[in-house]
Amino acid sequence: MVHLLIRILIPIGVVASGLGVFWLLGSGQQETLPPSDERVIPEVETVTVQAHQGNLEIEVDGIVSPAREIQVAAEVPGTITMKDLACRAGSFVEEGQWLIEIDARDYQLEEHRGLKQLEQSQAELDEADVEIANIDALVDLADRDLQLQQNELARQLRLTSSISQSEIDRAKRAVVTAENARQILENQLSSARVRRSRLQIAIELAQSQLEKARLDLQRSRILAPVDGVIVRDLVEQGDYVQKGTALFTIEDTSAIEVRCNLLMEDLYWLWSQQPVWSESERSAQQAYQIPQIPATVTYQFARSDDLRFAWQGTLDRFDGIGLDERTRTVPCRVRVDRPRQVRRVGGESSTESAAAGPPALVRGMYVTVALQVPQQDVFIKVPDAAIQPGKRVWRVQDGRLQQLGPLSLVRGVTETDAQGQHRRFWLTPSTPSGLEPGDRLLITPLQGARDGMQVVVAPDRSLP
Repeated sequence: MVHLLIRILIPIGVVASGLGVFWLLGSGQQETLPPSDERVIPEVETVTVQAHQGNLEIEVDGIVSPAREIQVAAEVPGTITMKDLACRAGSFVEEGQWLIEIDARDYQLEEHRGLKQLEQSQAELDEADVEIANIDALVDLADRDLQLQQNELARQLRLTSSISQSEIDRAKRAVVTAENARQILENQLSSARVRRSRLQIAIELAQSQLEKARLDLQRSRILAPVDGVIVRDLVEQGDYVQKGTALFTIEDTSAIEVRCNLLMEDLYWLWSQQPVWSESERSAQQAYQIPQIPATVTYQFARSDDLRFAWQGTLDRFDGIGLDERTRTVPCRVRVDRPRQVRRVGGESSTESAAAGPPALVRGMYVTVALQVPQQDVFIKVPDAAIQPGKRVWRVQDGRLQQLGPLSLVRGVTETDAQGQHRRFWLTPSTPSGLEPGDRLLITPLQGARDGMQVVVAPDRSLP
């Protein structure tokens, strides 16, 4: 019975409590809004935007890689008889420095044999020249003898009445004999000249063989092809190498490159600042070239914001052609022609920067590349606090709001004011955005903001 009574009273108590709460809420006075003409006009804060001074700077991350890496191989076979101590991984060598020597005795013998072969061929050629000169002299004598025999035959023919026929035949036979002797000498002269031509070819062949022997002898000494650092040494003294065997790999340190990836939006600003070429003026080479603009390569030590060092370079070329399929970015190369000319960013002096900084830009460094794009358009610095969702901003003119956007935000920049505070801005071109230097932008969060809404502007917070 008690349990039944409890189950009846509990629902009745819940209903009574709800009615009491409803009565208490309904008994309060209803708040009334003032008329629309008496609403409070919100007070907002604004900033006055300014034009960006200097070039448009595009920053990307990059990694340093060698501009040229040369693998030196043996050009002649043989045993390595000498390997210099400088031919070790990590050693710096100069162009023309003697690093490795291959056993050159066979090539010295080949050079000696080629030299003697050339001397022999030259002696045979001189002998042929003497023989030709002698035959020429004999031909002259044969011509004179032939002329005499012909004169004698002519006299006898004029005296046919006083001499016998046998004497005339004897004179004719003498002429034929003289002609035969002369013809033999002419044939010998022709053979001597042909033999001389063959000997001349033999001399040229001996010269080429001698040059080949000297070239092989020269190739037995392996010199450093460029100024650089040995990155891999693959043989030791006493090893036998075949022609084409890799000996060492050297990295050219006269220049260095930085691999980086640019967004298509970045390339748009690079292309837009270049002169416009017509289809007839643009060559096929220009269609696949990137604008070469100055670049600053910066390296920062980990956990040390004040240790930053910079090198000057140039955006040189595309790294291949097309976009990277994974990142949808464009691989590019920045060339630094003076990798040992480093300066400290914010350093007190060049002496300090040279002493405390890295001596050179080397492979594997993770760096920041700042591209200095010449600014032809006017860019406006929009504070980060003024950017609304959808890349829109509220401009305040004559006490009323006006929404602009979406803006084309090119690049974010950070500047430090006189108090040492960091301020974040976005650069946007003035022409498509409609912004002008001196415009005031809303930075106060405002609920229900709309075009034409009236506001009261608090004291201006202009950009530094």
